[in-house]
Amino acid sequence: MFSSNALSAQPGSPPENSCVANVSFIPAASSEIYFDICDLDFQVTIEICHYYTAEHQFEIQFDCQLPYINFVDNGALENVSETPLGGGVTRVSGTVTAPPAPDENTLVCPSFTFTFSRFGTWPGVLNNFRARVIDPSCDPPLQAEATYTLSNSSFIDLRVAPQTQLSALLAAGTIVPGSTGSLPDLYIDDELIIDVPALIQGSSGAYRDIVLMPGASIVIAEDAAPSAGTPYLNTQYAQFRTCPGDALSEGIIVEPRAAGSKVIQLNMQQSRITDARFGINAQPGSSLRIESTEFTNNYVGLHLDMTGAAAGQEQVSFLGFSGNTFSTAPGQALKVAYPGMPEAIEERGYCGIFLKNYRDFNVFGANSFERLANGIVATNTNLNVGNLTFSDMRHSGVVNAYPREGFGIHLSARNNSSWANIGLPWAPISFDDCKTAVFAERYAGKVEHCTMTGVDLGVDWQKSPTRDVRIRNNDITAN
Repeated sequence: MFSSNALSAQPGSPPENSCVANVSFIPAASSEIYFDICDLDFQVTIEICHYYTAEHQFEIQFDCQLPYINFVDNGALENVSETPLGGGVTRVSGTVTAPPAPDENTLVCPSFTFTFSRFGTWPGVLNNFRARVIDPSCDPPLQAEATYTLSNSSFIDLRVAPQTQLSALLAAGTIVPGSTGSLPDLYIDDELIIDVPALIQGSSGAYRDIVLMPGASIVIAEDAAPSAGTPYLNTQYAQFRTCPGDALSEGIIVEPRAAGSKVIQLNMQQSRITDARFGINAQPGSSLRIESTEFTNNYVGLHLDMTGAAAGQEQVSFLGFSGNTFSTAPGQALKVAYPGMPEAIEERGYCGIFLKNYRDFNVFGANSFERLANGIVATNTNLNVGNLTFSDMRHSGVVNAYPREGFGIHLSARNNSSWANIGLPWAPISFDDCKTAVFAERYAGKVEHCTMTGVDLGVDWQKSPTRDVRIRNNDITAN
């Protein structure tokens, strides 16, 4: 704690001809106030010790560098006014009313806390954030002053940028790639449109940090400007998340690639996607390679809805899909839905992978599903899957918001042509602690080479229109 213009008065011995016995600032004057990517506001507390035996008003002043530092009116400061000082600095002035001392020999020390918000990021440091305490009845009036140094970690706050397209942000110099060509850490308020090739790369010990505000998204744009290069995003050792206490983001949206294009629009390696409605929402005709990536605390990890796709485009091109984990973190719950999000949520993610009207989903990489309401949920979708593990697919036991819960794989169809092949000799599947390991309705297909332990029901196959069902070579231990 720093005391400025402090007098050596002690309780019971008021100094003669003094107006204020002591003023203290928290943080201490001359301190550095450091902002990390999720530090959106900060507070300054001023303690004013005095002997006045009647209520007394003090004037408080703050010099703020706009647009970076803004005063938040939380009611602590009365009679607030703002005066531009030039150079982007605005002086915020107001008064506080200090309660009286019970007698002239008793020192009282009320404190007042003021809130400021950070908006944007700045190069280097800001040295012109000041706080002052003024007593107009004194001579001189200024009783104390504190100056702070403001600095931030290496990230770019896109809230101040008028552009949302990456190409425009690069052209304006708002985003400057590092020496490796990687984009820096980013704070995204609405959406970031990847309309040119981009790299987001950290290291195994220092993941690149991409933070999205509630409802915000990253959109890998449809190839509409071939002269600029087909838009794509490569990530390695990158994490995509929201700040603590925030609601879910929308996630990453991958739009269709141009007809005949061979570009992998989203190439994600050793990365993490958390706190999203849809971790990845891949649209018909898009292309992905997702490997060794963690999908944690998302409503849906990978969303593949092909409804409305043109004939022959009812799928996504997977150039690799292995080593991924879809889960709800132990002891944690999903964040709340962002305002306007259409789905209700529970503590656990609804499912790891959601498919609808998808043609031929073929996945045999080593992917796992843990602590979710469901593992894979598919409707009107043909699939061949193997080399998967499902563990703890259960209801969270708090609220009932999801249409189904407790299924490792849940399949349902409205037509007579959907089929599923689940498990192969060289690509077995394991289920542990599920209400039902495999459920299928109005499907043809087979379940083979699966190990099911701690399940209430191993296989529940209903209403197969052709009765073309094969269930064999499975090891099922039911509760």
